[in-house]
Amino acid sequence: TIFTQLSVLAAGNWAPVFSIAALAALMSTMDSQLLSCASILVEDFIPSKKDSVPFIKIVTLLFALVSWLVSLKPPASILSFLTGTAFAGYAILAPVMLVAIYYPRTGKTAAFISLITGALLVFSQALKLWTPPIPAVFFNALVQVLILIAGFAFAQAIRRQQKDSALQQLEQSTLYKNKFLTPVSIAFALLLLLLGTDFWNYGMSPVLWFGIPSWVWYHCGVTLVLGIVCVIFYKAYSKTSSIPE
Repeated sequence: TIFTQLSVLAAGNWAPVFSIAALAALMSTMDSQLLSCASILVEDFIPSKKDSVPFIKIVTLLFALVSWLVSLKPPASILSFLTGTAFAGYAILAPVMLVAIYYPRTGKTAAFISLITGALLVFSQALKLWTPPIPAVFFNALVQVLILIAGFAFAQAIRRQQKDSALQQLEQSTLYKNKFLTPVSIAFALLLLLLGTDFWNYGMSPVLWFGIPSWVWYHCGVTLVLGIVCVIFYKAYSKTSSIPE
């Protein structure tokens, strides 16, 4: 490489030292890039409530494994390899970015599948495993757009199904709760109100039961019955608490 030739010309016998220094700088950059890429991927696609450290370790190992596999048969020129894949790799971000801006309801799953598919297409084309029938940029974008459209349609179908299910549960909850407003329930409430007034004892001499006026015993009994009825209604009504409002 140019750096090696310049090191030999300028440093002579000290050229290996400069090469090792360059290699050390490269290694320090590569491990940081591995950790950064793994962290970005995990933080974007793993729920924040979960512990992300194990996932970052796994993704880092996967990136290292892919790098090792590439190193087994490295490209003739790193620059030519990057030139052939970098801009095509940047191009696969365009459909996902546009969808994220204008159609965010497409969902992260479809975006993730689109990115992975685009990256696989770029690498397979760079390795000359196959050649698309049209220019690679347009072919890759078309495949990604189809994936995003399918993901958007699937997400919309799921949302409609969830909405219909929620509406159905709400209707069932409303119907169930309306049972407490049936004529029988209203009539029973009016009967308790009537019994509570005790108008037939107005103006009559009190009768003592165990030294206590009878109307006191009567109202204690009515209150006890009212309490039992309230407990029964509460237990039946609380069954609807699991249905989302």
